[in-house]
Amino acid sequence: MLLVIGYGNPLRRDDGVGPWLVEYVSCVIPDPFIEWRTCLQLTPEWAEPLSRADCAIFVDATAEGHSGQVMWSRLEVLDDLQSRGIVHHLIPQDLLTAAHFLYGARPDAYLLTVTGEDFSYGQGFSPSVQAQLPLAIEYLSSAASIQALLHFSPE
Repeated sequence: MLLVIGYGNPLRRDDGVGPWLVEYVSCVIPDPFIEWRTCLQLTPEWAEPLSRADCAIFVDATAEGHSGQVMWSRLEVLDDLQSRGIVHHLIPQDLLTAAHFLYGARPDAYLLTVTGEDFSYGQGFSPSVQAQLPLAIEYLSSAASIQALLHFSPE
């Protein structure tokens, strides 16, 4: 199973790009092998569903980089939970580490980010993020389709 999690706050302008992308692409790719989820932030409860996934894609906004930049990276399990501990708000690597230490799982994992410029209160995306939505949709659609095929196992 492929787990795709878009997280961020849609009431903080560009911060809502993760959930928006996941909701949009889930309508384009209705694959039963892909579990599409959205949330405001990553919390420890996500370790259990992550442990059942063969692969995970996290989708989020970032303030690092040039406005509108779309970046794709592979994620790794951290050495231990001691570096940050289990806290209320986690980064994807924390969840991978928790899934590994608590459930023995080690799914492939990736992070798709879009660099935002406006994280103020309000709805809608800044012009730089809006301009890059087609590219971000293409990245997520392609990655989800490829990962679903790579990890497909008939039951």
